[in-house]
Amino acid sequence: MPAIAATLRNAAATIALTALSGAANAQDFSTVAPASEASPLAVLQTILSNPSDLDFVKQYTTDDFTYVSLNYENPELKQIMPWAGTTKGTEGLVQTFIDVSRYWTVEDFQTLG
Repeated sequence: MPAIAATLRNAAATIALTALSGAANAQDFSTVAPASEASPLAVLQTILSNPSDLDFVKQYTTDDFTYVSLNYENPELKQIMPWAGTTKGTEGLVQTFIDVSRYWTVEDFQTLG
């Protein structure tokens, strides 16, 4: 069963990344600068610059932070992608990036802006 789960994870990752790259190619990237350092876009760009450092991310979130990854709740999907679902608190967001990095290799990631 572990081999099947790994294969499904890889297939799902390939599908998701292919879909994302297709969507990105279908439209121009936004080059709009954040309105201010406190704008939602600026905060998101900052968090994405170091998303697996809990102390860093906590600077930009509140105690009642909720993060939804891929869906609200789907036990079958969670078997394939353990980070899927809803988590409460900053720890859930950071753990998502930690878990994803165990399965996927980020070769290049840049925020525009």
